[in-house]
Amino acid sequence: MSRPQRLTFDEFRHRLAQLLDLPEESLLRDTRLLEDLALDSIGLLELAAQLEAEAISLPEDMAWDVKTVGDVYQLLGGPERYARG
Repeated sequence: MSRPQRLTFDEFRHRLAQLLDLPEESLLRDTRLLEDLALDSIGLLELAAQLEAEAISLPEDMAWDVKTVGDVYQLLGGPERYARG
């Protein structure tokens, strides 16, 4: 049995851009969710729900600690945990 391929940050960013309906170029590792993308607590919940729909889970105890796009990617485990769907 082969191991699933892991998403790179660019692949993750592409999927996130689709979910948020934003230009991919606007999503850098240091793009801030609140200040740059205007994702408040409701927006974060909606993002978590969209990720769940893609079979990607944010650990609940850590989800409120994310501040940037890079934080979300690392929280998901980066290339070590985030497998292609």
